[in-house]
Amino acid sequence: MSSPPTLASLSLAEPAAAASPEAASAPRPPPSRAANQAAKAAIKAAAKAKAAARAAGTLPAAEAGASGSSSGKTAAKAPRGPRGVVSPVEGLSRALAYLLRHGLEKESLPLRADGFVPLAAILARPRVARLDMGDGRAPTAQDVREVVDGNEKKRFELKDLDGEECIRAVQGHSVASVQDLDMVSLTLDNIADLRKLTHKGDPATDADSGVSGALDVEVLHGTTAAAWDAIRSSGGLSRMKRNHIHLAAGRPGSGIISGMRTSSPLIVHIDMHRALAAEVPFFVASNGAVLTPGVGESGVLPLEYVTHVEDRQGTKIWERTDAAAPPPDAS
Repeated sequence: MSSPPTLASLSLAEPAAAASPEAASAPRPPPSRAANQAAKAAIKAAAKAKAAARAAGTLPAAEAGASGSSSGKTAAKAPRGPRGVVSPVEGLSRALAYLLRHGLEKESLPLRADGFVPLAAILARPRVARLDMGDGRAPTAQDVREVVDGNEKKRFELKDLDGEECIRAVQGHSVASVQDLDMVSLTLDNIADLRKLTHKGDPATDADSGVSGALDVEVLHGTTAAAWDAIRSSGGLSRMKRNHIHLAAGRPGSGIISGMRTSSPLIVHIDMHRALAAEVPFFVASNGAVLTPGVGESGVLPLEYVTHVEDRQGTKIWERTDAAAPPPDAS
């Protein structure tokens, strides 16, 4: 039996460059019907050319992909067309996310506590099998491998189990029975290692993210103004229909690849020492996302574990009234 994972054993890929807030919020005019049709034609042509190159053995190694997710190679992010137009790769990624995070029971897929599903079973589901990869063919195992390797947030994982290639979502599940995800449990003893892992031990990066030591470690939750109003009125962050609340151990672009959207206009700061001292459970997924089921059966992380909320420019819009007080004694 393999030993449980530790923070030091997790390995994160280098993140893609984060988009600026201005770029994320800039309005885009709706595309014309002609633009949509042109984009679809371009996507199909590109996919057809790639399929022909693969068949001829002339596809560049960087694009050929590797069998499994442990190759260490990261494919280029698939381009997206105008609003409303989804590339075949993006469509396949969305189908995988739904099936592996939320649709395991609804789609009658083999259910394991670790979330792994035979890749053949995923490819056979209509939500995947009916997709057109741009050249009139349904997705193959190699297409899925390329999606896994190319996903910048490392949402999926491939693994050989008893001679069968299987796939799972790393986090984000709403299926209650999926709990054995090889996550690392955070404690007051190892919380400082979270900073070493996610920020590569770079003091400048640590300072930029506001994470400076074990006693004042904070992780972040990205949200919107409307959602923050709901959080305040309800008394805390809720996991909603998912198994966990998703958090990030730093700002997007500071070495963080998962846990918070780069476009989130508001950032909620979580007081990790205070929460861990109160025995609120926290975990780190293999892609670096920090997860918590909340307090007890409520599925809520109360506002007493939030120090403050700020906008993307760093202006505080809310602060816990006792933020300067020492955290509760762990004993």
